Formats: sequence, C-alpha cells, structure tokens
Amino acid sequence: MAEKLGIVLYTDERYAVPTFITALSAVKNNVALELHFYVFCVDSRNWKSQSSALLESLGSYGNVGGVHIIDSAQIDQRCAGVGLDSGYKGSYGAFAKLFMCDFIQADYNIVWLDSDVLVAGGLEELCGYRFTEEKCFAACIDMNNSRGWRQKLKTDAPIVVASIFVANPVAWQAGRNSARIEQWFARFTREEISMLMPSIVVDQGVLTCVFGSQWYILPAKYQVLPGYPLVGYNNFRLLFSLRKDDFYTKKDMEDAVRQPVIIHFMHFIVTKPWLHDARNSFEPLWLSYYHSVPEAAGLFELREHPPLEGFEKLKRLLFAVSPFLFCLLGRFDISHNVKCCIKNFKTIKNW
Repeated sequence: MAEKLGIVLYTDERYAVPTFITALSAVKNNVALELHFYVFCVDSRNWKSQSSALLESLGSYGNVGGVHIIDSAQIDQRCAGVGLDSGYKGSYGAFAKLFMCDFIQADYNIVWLDSDVLVAGGLEELCGYRFTEEKCFAACIDMNNSRGWRQKLKTDAPIVVASIFVANPVAWQAGRNSARIEQWFARFTREEISMLMPSIVVDQGVLTCVFGSQWYILPAKYQVLPGYPLVGYNNFRLLFSLRKDDFYTKKDMEDAVRQPVIIHFMHFIVTKPWLHDARNSFEPLWLSYYHSVPEAAGLFELREHPPLEGFEKLKRLLFAVSPFLFCLLGRFDISHNVKCCIKNFKTIKNW
C-alpha cells in the first residue's frame, strides 16, 4: 500500500496556475506516493469555472487520492481572531500554515508548499517524520539565521523558514500547538502585532518564537534558491552575516543545487519564473510544466521582467560587476534594518 502525504496550498484566483504547477510537479515526481491535496482558495465561489476545474483536474492522476478545495474564509477568520492584519501581502495566506492542522482531518503527514515552489524530487522522506511534543514540525533553516536576527527574536534556536512546512494534524492537535500560538499572540495588542509581523519575518518569526528548538531541521535540498548559484557559498554567508554554524555547510548547499527536491522561486537575485530572467537556471524547468498545461496560457500570461529603475537598477549593475561587492553592501543594509527593528521593539511592552 502506498504511503500517504498531504499537500497544502493557499491561493487566490490570480495564482491558480502557479499553484497548479506546484501541485503538478509534486504529482509527477512522486508516483509511488498517494497524494492528497488541500487547497485553501480565496473567495472560491466567485472563481471562473476554468480556474476551479484546473485545480480539480489534479484528481485525474492515478497517484492522487483526493483534491479538497476549501474556501479560505474559515482559516482567514482564525487568523483575524488573533489580531493578524489581512493587508500583509493581500491575504492571510502568509499565516494560514499556523492553523492548517485544525482544518485538515488526516492521520498522515501534511506539507505546506508556497505557490512559488517547484517540486523536483521525491517527498517520501517527509512521510517518515514522527512528531511529538518535543518535535512539533519540520522545516528548513532560514537564510536570516544570523546572530543579529536571533538576538532580535530573543532566541538561541535556529530561525524557521516556512515556505515548506511539514506537520501531522493528529500530533499537532494532541500537543495543543495552535493554542500555544494563540497564547503567544495574546501577549500583544493588535497594534503591536501589526508592528511585529513585518519585523520578525511574519509567520516564520512566530514559529521560531513559540517553538524554539522543538522542530526537525530538513536537509538543504528542500529549499533551493535559484539565486544561490549566482553568488556562491562565501558571498551568500557574507550577505546574510552567517557564521559557519548558523547555516548549512557548503557541501550541503552544493549537493542541494545538484539534486534539488524543492526549488523556491523567492525574490533573491532572480525573480519569479513567469517574469523572464535569463540568469535563472531553473526557469526552463518551471516553463516546461507551464507549457504542458493547455489551459495555462489563457489563465495566466507570461511576461518579460519590467525595466529596472532607480536603486534596483543600480543593484543589478553592481551585481554584474562584482557579486562580492553586491553582497558586502547588501550586508550593511540588512544589518542596519535588523538594528532598527531591535530599537523599535523597545516600544512593545511584552516583547
């Protein structure tokens, strides 16, 4: 009998196609698993029929055990109830993973995937994690895991990056982990929460503050950034002020780039794959999925990257001249922002 794994996604109609591509890449690379999709959709009742049908078509694949389209209203209300601001990136999607286990009835592991990731390898290893009160979830280490950021969050634990987030609904509920998150939020006023979220890397900061070291660190192959190969290991560490023991090793990162399991197309050096950037070596892989979906072009148009202006143009020119100088100057900018955040936190009573 095939092992089961849940895939959790959150999208609005604009990103139905990128979300479908994320899901399709999981299907194509995990034929030995029985996948169950849980897709939180913003205002799903008002979607075009073609958009809904695209997501529902995942059920036609032989290794998909179910596709559950869930209107996001319930989980949005849960996020609003603890004082989160829906204005962040236009939705509560950035925080939905904090409470996803309360809305999914499954006794197998589930993995949250951001809609700008591509699955490039097998996920069977994620089925094997066993979660307890001591180890509540699994995720990768964030690239902001510097001493300065940890000082800001008042923790010695590694900082979570939650674009790939693995948990088990039964174990999560048994550990009352959602209640722990709610209790943490209860320390602050709504105004303080609104101030805190952008400054603590939003949901990632919440998970880090609440759970400390009570989580499994996933291997680097589950969070491969397309911009990383362009700067290299030493410049990457320079940019984010990372000591050797703050992050994955050079071998970890090089092995991950050679054999990635999950590629995360976040804005780091290169942009999203649907905005053409010739420097993005993983863009052709994403496009191969896009062009394999007949409905994609009619629902989601590919675009050229808009012309860069001002400071962004200067950064691109500096990077072309010297990635080292780019990362050196970027380090000072990041360090300045961290110090400003720490200073601002002094105004928050219970921080």
